[in-house]
Amino acid sequence: MRCDFCFAPDPTWNYETTLKHEVTFSEAGITAIDGDSMWAACDTCSTLIECKSVELLVKRVAGELDAEFRGGAAHYMPPLQALYCRLVPTFKARVALGEAA
Repeated sequence: MRCDFCFAPDPTWNYETTLKHEVTFSEAGITAIDGDSMWAACDTCSTLIECKSVELLVKRVAGELDAEFRGGAAHYMPPLQALYCRLVPTFKARVALGEAA
């Protein structure tokens, strides 16, 4: 399992939302499709979510995408910003992975 934001291995937190989207990244761009309502997060992304720091979360994810696609991830920032601005406020209280919500 990976963090649904930065792709770090072994996320520790889950966030439930009413927005059911799965996001797919490729060199062609970002695709959002219907998915489940749970988003896994690593400790770092969870901290940014808890602080409601969408801008820093976007920068973190774009930085990971930049490394994955060898540069050029700047075009992901506007759609990530739009998605996370809608998504983060809908999150219920975080729950440790493996615990019931």
